[in-house]
Amino acid sequence: MRPETSETPHPLRYGYTTGACATAASLAAARRLLANSESGQVEITLPRGQQVQFRLEYCRRTPQGAEAAVIKDAGDDPDVTHGALIFAQVALSSAGRFLPTASDGDLAGFASSGR
Repeated sequence: MRPETSETPHPLRYGYTTGACATAASLAAARRLLANSESGQVEITLPRGQQVQFRLEYCRRTPQGAEAAVIKDAGDDPDVTHGALIFAQVALSSAGRFLPTASDGDLAGFASSGR
């Protein structure tokens, strides 16, 4: 937490970016698809090296692959995405490749945000 400021009488609580939430959801969905790993949380490493855990709203297999979601927590400096359901869906391509690049012309995995 950051120290208190003149505007707030208590330390500010950190939150996470939409990208960090999407990364956490993508990792959980990929683990579910590739290793059938089931957990209520997932840990990622942020760009500055901090390891943080995200609680998963859901993480499940789908007919096409797997999907997972987290609820975005923007901390004490919220933006319009605070509280949004950030989800990712992943699948294997017909060639058995995981998340091919868009240039392959066979994109089978993607990350999205929304309700």
